[in-house]
Amino acid sequence: MQRDLPMQSDREIFDKTLVSDPGQWDLVLRPAHGSLGVALLPVARDVAPVWREISLEGPLPLQDAVYAHPLLLSDFRRVTVCIDARRFLFLPPEAADPAQAEALMSAAYPSDGSVTVMAGDLPVSMAMKADAEMLSFFRRTFVNLAVTHPLAVLIRYFAGRGARGGNGVHLYASFRGRRMDVAVLDGGRLLMGNTYDVAAAADGAYYVMAALKTLSL
Repeated sequence: MQRDLPMQSDREIFDKTLVSDPGQWDLVLRPAHGSLGVALLPVARDVAPVWREISLEGPLPLQDAVYAHPLLLSDFRRVTVCIDARRFLFLPPEAADPAQAEALMSAAYPSDGSVTVMAGDLPVSMAMKADAEMLSFFRRTFVNLAVTHPLAVLIRYFAGRGARGGNGVHLYASFRGRRMDVAVLDGGRLLMGNTYDVAAAADGAYYVMAALKTLSL
């Protein structure tokens, strides 16, 4: 199981000298209630990644937070926003194009002004609902923005490991505060994936056992 790294105040660490050559770094943004998580991931293997959190305040909290930190507007190699959407579907191959994904998401979830977006680069297609205004801001601000979901990150990482020679069925769980992602994979093939609210470790254990029972494992 994995847990988030500890945070530091944005006042302590965010200035443009933190990264000397942004083109050799990837930027990952994770908006949450009251905060914006920021991960700076270096291309070089001998350089440590950076993970920080910015408090969201003011009339336009997300925009204000980004524009108040010029480092985030640097010319990074790649920019990804990781949206912890609560409404998502895994789709069969025949329903993986955006139009069919939109139709299925609209059928599964009532319309509320959100938009359907695909979490790319996965062994299975994943569609999720995202806040339209937030997504529009990110797309205006960052060129060639990639969009993903915390669960998709977990699946992509361990599916890649399984495809390179992992054998058997494995369950992976990642805690993110009061949220837990669970993925069950057979090598590089996804058997199950879901995200749960958890108030205590016992809740996580319950969902893990329920997943194993559902799959008869």
